[in-house]
Amino acid sequence: MEKGRRDYVFIYSSDTLRSVVKQKYKLKLPAPGLPGVFAKVYDLHRDPREESPMIEIALWASASYQDIIERHIKQI
Repeated sequence: MEKGRRDYVFIYSSDTLRSVVKQKYKLKLPAPGLPGVFAKVYDLHRDPREESPMIEIALWASASYQDIIERHIKQI
């Protein structure tokens, strides 16, 4: 099987973007109106039930996710 160009997926609830999965990590966006620091990052391979957010990389990871989200929003 050939690999696709993208390694991320956008997850929506109705018309609202709720999370982004990139490789084995999932960023859950904070509720509308809350700052990005409330976003949670999960390692889906180690924590498939999403019970323990990875606080130590949340701030680092959210910058690259923000770029992905901004590109996505420009395309819709």
